[in-house]
Amino acid sequence: MQVSGLHHLNVRTTPEKLEATREFYEYYMDLTVGPRPDFQFGGYWMYVADHPLVHISTRDPKGRSPEADSDYGFGHIAFDCKGLHTLKEKLDSKGVEYEERPTPDNTLIQVFFDDPNGVLVEMVFDIAENQSAAAE
Repeated sequence: MQVSGLHHLNVRTTPEKLEATREFYEYYMDLTVGPRPDFQFGGYWMYVADHPLVHISTRDPKGRSPEADSDYGFGHIAFDCKGLHTLKEKLDSKGVEYEERPTPDNTLIQVFFDDPNGVLVEMVFDIAENQSAAAE
């Protein structure tokens, strides 16, 4: 398994603060709103050039809505990766619980798990790359 770079970071907010959060990242960081899969919760993907670096969401990837002030802010960190099978072997060997699922557009596989501090980590794998590796 190999991490090849930072995929994105996620900022959680309430539906009431969603627009203010978008405006903040547009104004101060010069990020632009771009395409986003049809998730079942509100949000924006904020782009640097053609890369969606900051994901703003009103739900975290495990489906929990922010319920207390401590649930807002940093949501999770995601890494671009190769070697899905190796990661799953490592997680299974240590008994780490994880959730694996494709993105709504079926282009990526997401694997979510918590680090020892409770920080949600997302490992992102290209579906086509993993299908071709599995076929070999």
